[in-house]
Amino acid sequence: MSDSPSQQLRAAALSAEMGWTVVPVTTDWIYGDLDNFFVTPTYGCTLPPDLLNDISTYKEFGTEGWERADRLQLTRNFHPLLHLDGLIRDRSIDPKAMHRLDMKQRLWSLDKEHLTLPYGESVPHGVDKAFLEQADALKRLWVPNARMQAQIDRLATRIGLHQARSTRRPVVAVQVRLGDKKTELDDLQRVGSHMQLYASTPMRQSPTTLTDARSDDMNVYFQAIQVAIGRLYEPDLTPGAFPRPTAGSQKPLVVVMTAEPGVTEQLSALDKHNEFDFILTPSSELTSEQQEEYDRVFNSTSATHAIHRRWDQKDLEKASLSLRLALTRQLIAELTVYSRLADAFVVSGNSNLGRLALTLAGEEGALGLPGQRIFGGRVRSIDVPFYPTTWRTSIFA
Repeated sequence: MSDSPSQQLRAAALSAEMGWTVVPVTTDWIYGDLDNFFVTPTYGCTLPPDLLNDISTYKEFGTEGWERADRLQLTRNFHPLLHLDGLIRDRSIDPKAMHRLDMKQRLWSLDKEHLTLPYGESVPHGVDKAFLEQADALKRLWVPNARMQAQIDRLATRIGLHQARSTRRPVVAVQVRLGDKKTELDDLQRVGSHMQLYASTPMRQSPTTLTDARSDDMNVYFQAIQVAIGRLYEPDLTPGAFPRPTAGSQKPLVVVMTAEPGVTEQLSALDKHNEFDFILTPSSELTSEQQEEYDRVFNSTSATHAIHRRWDQKDLEKASLSLRLALTRQLIAELTVYSRLADAFVVSGNSNLGRLALTLAGEEGALGLPGQRIFGGRVRSIDVPFYPTTWRTSIFA
């Protein structure tokens, strides 16, 4: 049993090799039970009727004698997660390739001009086996139920992805994550990036533009958007490339996915030549009651929340179950549409959501076309390469 979807995915990817069946138990998950959003998975065995009767009889995964136990419990405790990381590393990661990756990142750290992860490096050589195992497992687990799929379809329609490619404009999503944990800054520095997540001199704030983001970091994100859209006009990089824009062409749409205040405004301000249309939270489908609670509990207002204020995980602790489920459906819809359907998706591999987006995109979406892996895929990490473990350092032994 696993009480976290990310743990469930990592354990499920090892199911065939380890001979175990992974059963998620997410009844206490802050986002809501997985059955609220996804089709209940099928199993290659009949689950015993007393499966959840007495959890205390389960052996904790990673403790002495776990290999001989019939029933295991995988929790979010440190040592079980570390042990699972070790299994993934020993079975699915190439140590020689990790040594080369470490050397490459050390060289990047010496180059002050190295800001973003190059295309083709989002899923580095050496972790691709683990990535493909997890992508295959996620394909089986991430099956939206009818209500969830309907919301996904509505979002795709809302941003124009239901139209034939030949008749619509490019649609690019960008996940902006400026960091809220010290470990994220450490990981960013260790992979050789020189972005400044925790700058001591934030951009000057004005009454009309809220911002917590560094101007130089936002420039990096804006340039990544420009590159992602530019690739869509190159037949060598994009099958079915879009025709190059003309004076009468509709501007590409950039969908911003972020919990950071002021990001959409900053990206718009950087668009000096008015090249793009920017929008935030096109997936919102709150009822009037849920919207009232959102504005009240999250200290927002109807006039400003759509562009300035977006929820984060800490907010959910203050929300009702109804609002939590609505916001989780919004998040699942965005991740699904942007990872699988958008023409490009720029993410932060430094975040759980960014790595999940890469996994959802699958082999071609994240790695690129066969024979063209050096150019990368539709979904690209801007900072930290994908890692299939709980902690980035686990891939290095």
